[in-house]
Amino acid sequence: MKEKKEQIKKLLINETQEDQQRVLLETAAECGTEEWRESVIDLMKRMKLIK
Repeated sequence: MKEKKEQIKKLLINETQEDQQRVLLETAAECGTEEWRESVIDLMKRMKLIK
């Protein structure tokens, strides 16, 4: 789980917004826990990727 978070951080720094959104959505879909899914959705809202 920690590795996945580090991987996401690197992607968020280096990728375009469209790529960031795709990576976040894919990660949310992969990760089974509701808590993780909620945190991804919250992050996307703060990044203004979704309303």
